[in-house]
Amino acid sequence: MIKKFQNNTIYESAAKPTSESQVAMLEDSNAVKYDGVNVIAEVPEVGDAVFLDENNKPVILKGGDWLVKSNVPVSWTYVGEVLEVVDNNHVRVLYKDTNQTKKYADVLQYALTAIASTDLTFKLRIRDTSKSGDAQYATSINVPVTLTSTAFDATTVAEITAALEAKATELGDTRAWWCYLANDNNEKVDENATRIIVQCDQWNNYQEYNCSCTGGTLSFATWGDMPANSTNGFRVNGISSNQKIMNVARGAAYYSTNGRTPAADVQLNEAETIVTSDAFTNSPYCALLRQEYGTYENYIVSEYLVKLPQKLGVFSLPDGKTMCTNYGNKTAPTKSGDPKYKFPALNWPMSIALNADGMRQGQWHLLDVREGCLMMRDETLTLINKTRQKMSVTQVSNSTYRWLAARISVSSAWYISGPYGALGYTSVHGTIQVGAVTLLKFK
Repeated sequence: MIKKFQNNTIYESAAKPTSESQVAMLEDSNAVKYDGVNVIAEVPEVGDAVFLDENNKPVILKGGDWLVKSNVPVSWTYVGEVLEVVDNNHVRVLYKDTNQTKKYADVLQYALTAIASTDLTFKLRIRDTSKSGDAQYATSINVPVTLTSTAFDATTVAEITAALEAKATELGDTRAWWCYLANDNNEKVDENATRIIVQCDQWNNYQEYNCSCTGGTLSFATWGDMPANSTNGFRVNGISSNQKIMNVARGAAYYSTNGRTPAADVQLNEAETIVTSDAFTNSPYCALLRQEYGTYENYIVSEYLVKLPQKLGVFSLPDGKTMCTNYGNKTAPTKSGDPKYKFPALNWPMSIALNADGMRQGQWHLLDVREGCLMMRDETLTLINKTRQKMSVTQVSNSTYRWLAARISVSSAWYISGPYGALGYTSVHGTIQVGAVTLLKFK
């Protein structure tokens, strides 16, 4: 459809088409405007909408204002949005469901690799229900065991399990505590064991990795060979400090009132906490910041945004695809007999199954730190959420917590700290949101 308008003011005020694309010609300048409806994105951009057609062929439509849900064929399946244009043939797709919540890890395993005496005493953070909150897990509980022998056999397993059960019952911990024979890979076996795995089938508190044993050698074994890194990389200015902003809008909202009130002149690129917005605007100590950046948001962008790309610290860890491939399907036996996934957040994306290359089961992965930073950029979220709004899909919040596919320590993993708009970390036993992405070849 071709329509003529006297000038741009009249064109802008006119209703835009909702059923077909329109070419508009402005008579006063001979300019041409194009208002598309459900236009194929020959050259995809961030925020474009990704579908599978009735033949399970990927189709990418221009997102946001170009998209009209009612005109999308009912036989098409909405998949998600373009998070990143990788090259001329590939895009990274963000899956439409970003509201699932999972734990990062949900099993406690301790490896008993040597027994030096028939008199053992395990020291474990079994839950003490006579206390409250974190105090329930703050004290190591002694679990004495008198063994028939020092052998890794069924009798030893039964004796340790009985002691664990009795102590858990005494303290009111209703979780499943038990043990089993295992090989060098901590896998359950019936014979030729080289160790015994002492296990609690549910991880409840950050303190529960603590363990020791008198009369034997005991170590925390949940993670296996999963790598970790405790450094959160550096900011756009090359400084490494605690504040690593992923979303400027949220970062500005939080630190505007919770930031630092300086008592001395603030220099550019300090390795200190972000100043408050009031200090930035009014404090004589922030005169150099005002002169250099003009606005509070520009100050945060210029000094505190996470730098991309980079390879420092957490950014040197394996990417999300590798993490899910290597650890997403790791399971542990349970006392009830049904195995469970050890790392639910890494496993969840691998359950997404669509009938197209790049979208099949096992091809999706949890957002890694780099991808999480990309998604949380203000401009990226705006584009993605505009498309989600058009498709009546829950938008991605910039204020929620969300797991990233990287571990920081024995008890914590990296996450998007939504309320702070920053890269942070928390205990792996917590249940927070997850998000999945995949690499799609679109032509």
